[in-house]
Amino acid sequence: MNTETTFEDRLTRLENQNRRLRRIGITLAALLSAVPLLGFAFSDEPSDGHFRIVYASKFALKDPRTDKIRGEFSHQTVPGGWAGLTLWDDEGQPRAEFKLWEDGRTALLMSDEQSGAKTRLAVDAEGAPSLTINGRPVLVK
Repeated sequence: MNTETTFEDRLTRLENQNRRLRRIGITLAALLSAVPLLGFAFSDEPSDGHFRIVYASKFALKDPRTDKIRGEFSHQTVPGGWAGLTLWDDEGQPRAEFKLWEDGRTALLMSDEQSGAKTRLAVDAEGAPSLTINGRPVLVK
């Protein structure tokens, strides 16, 4: 009978230890997962209240299957420069571009694989629109 009591006591003690370890593990996991959130809450980094703001001169979109750069959002910093988005095909040729120059001009370019720019929609610095398809002006004001 004494052996059964010892076995039951040992089992009870092990179950209690298991519960304590499980509680400690859950508490540690919760605390560790909260650390990054606390870092954002108490950081001096710019935020709009919901999302962290990242500043850069260039962002690149890389295709994980081919490791090729397929897109780029960048800013040309030379005088008269532009900010824009460029998308490339598998061969590295620009197929679509949207640009905004410092003087206010904008342009949207779409190209095919062989001959380059097929469609260009633009607005000049004075606000006059133009549309060119296959190198021929369709709309010029």
